[in-house]
Amino acid sequence: GGGGSATGALRALLAAEGGRRRQAVELVRGWTTTPRSRLALGAIAVGGIGAIAILAPVIIRRATDSGGDLRLNYVLAAQRMFAESPLFGTGPGTWVIQRIRYTLASETDYYIPHAHNIYAQTAAELGVIGLAAGLFLAVGLVLVVRGGLIDPDAQRRRWGWAAAFGLTYFAAHQLLDFYLNMPAILFAAALPVAWLDATATAPISIARRPLPVNLGRPAALVASILVVIASAGLIRNEVAAGHEARAVDLANAGQWVLADDAARDVAVRDPDWSPYQMTMGLTAANLGDHARAAAAFRRVAQFDDLPEAWLDLAAEEALLGRQAEAKDALTRAARLGLQRTAIAMAIGDLADRLGDTQLSDQAFSAAIVQVPSLAGDPWWLADPTRKQQLPRLIDAAIAATSLGDQWPIALMAGDVAGAHRLVPAASYLPGSLVPKDVIDAWAGDDAAFQRILAACEAHPLDGVALGWAARLEARRGDEVAANRYRQWAYEGQPDATSAGTELRVSDKPMIGRTAQGGIAEFWGAYTYRRFTPWNLLVPSVVQLTVQ
Repeated sequence: GGGGSATGALRALLAAEGGRRRQAVELVRGWTTTPRSRLALGAIAVGGIGAIAILAPVIIRRATDSGGDLRLNYVLAAQRMFAESPLFGTGPGTWVIQRIRYTLASETDYYIPHAHNIYAQTAAELGVIGLAAGLFLAVGLVLVVRGGLIDPDAQRRRWGWAAAFGLTYFAAHQLLDFYLNMPAILFAAALPVAWLDATATAPISIARRPLPVNLGRPAALVASILVVIASAGLIRNEVAAGHEARAVDLANAGQWVLADDAARDVAVRDPDWSPYQMTMGLTAANLGDHARAAAAFRRVAQFDDLPEAWLDLAAEEALLGRQAEAKDALTRAARLGLQRTAIAMAIGDLADRLGDTQLSDQAFSAAIVQVPSLAGDPWWLADPTRKQQLPRLIDAAIAATSLGDQWPIALMAGDVAGAHRLVPAASYLPGSLVPKDVIDAWAGDDAAFQRILAACEAHPLDGVALGWAARLEARRGDEVAANRYRQWAYEGQPDATSAGTELRVSDKPMIGRTAQGGIAEFWGAYTYRRFTPWNLLVPSVVQLTVQ
């Protein structure tokens, strides 16, 4: 999109020049003077239309598969922040921190360090003042580039075209992504402008008189003092970050006593940073200091609205015997937390323990919708209450799922006949995966199983087929073959590997980067540039693993 916009802009600029416009008109007239040339133009037009018709599905799929819904949600969150403070914005760097709070329950809660739209993020963080400053900068850049484009010097004109292309690409691409933190992109946009500015023979200014550039020694002294102050603050922050990194490493290794000592030290040094409070809350919870853990989680939850923080707060409040506070925190965790399987399962279990059957059913069914293999977890049958609850969870999950995704839920719940009834009437490509074969193979039909393996051979990039083949091989006890299909899936689609596993409730708290089910592992790194322990859940809540 950015490249196309830049190319189109350059073509428009070229066409705008009088001499080039006359040349283009004469060239077109020459093409249409003879029947042969008109026939050739018609063939080119037909070929172009055919190419568009052939490529249109690919282009549409690329546009719809590139996170368009997420980008829209990010812009909507930015608009809500802008509405809160339209003149000055909510402050530099606040979009990523406040994005969770301004995301509605119906929108996707996905962690990212920027809004994928520089203009929306500028409006949110800096308001009208920031947009005006950006416009002022844009006018200055236009004047610099224009000076290069009309310069008699051929070399400056070439640099002018390079600057026009780079800046147009940069401006267009920032509607869909955010490359201010990528030096390669910045250099491509900035270096031609810098060269034009450095080689300009006359001052370039919006005003009639150029602004003075020599502000004298007092200004230089003030600037130097400000740089020293800013550097001292950054050094102080980085020292605290070093202690946090040590606490995180120790927590990821399960060394909770040492991790807690480091985490408490960091929280005292800089108590207003949420990742530091989150880490200390986790270390305190693992050591049984529930009051201190609850206080830390409360600060994170109230400031960042992080679902994991609300969930952990609810768990700690429950252990402290404060049932009302626990239920309130759990409700807040469910606002966005039901979108992630690990959080939904933990909410469902804790809500059941707190006596909130409605929330428990809602959370458990949401988890099963996201990962149907959970419906086959023996964990449900180990407790009489959960065993009685499971049938209505299955019914609710099936009712909340689209037609083509209903049968795996019934199959995982052990209802083979029900799975067959739920398979949609559809035709399948020769050699492709057929749901009926999956159901029959799961029930032990070897011929159906062989057809699934043949589908994998015919379509080695089909992540769904590879996932089912891996799960069926594991069900038959052949882990070597299962891992082979998982490897194929990873090589073709790295996000498809989870399809070849069974998600299960863990019988112990997860240590290190083994937590499953969509925990917000990178919340601290993306939001504050500070890592937190991989597992953000306290040990008293249900946690998931893969088999």
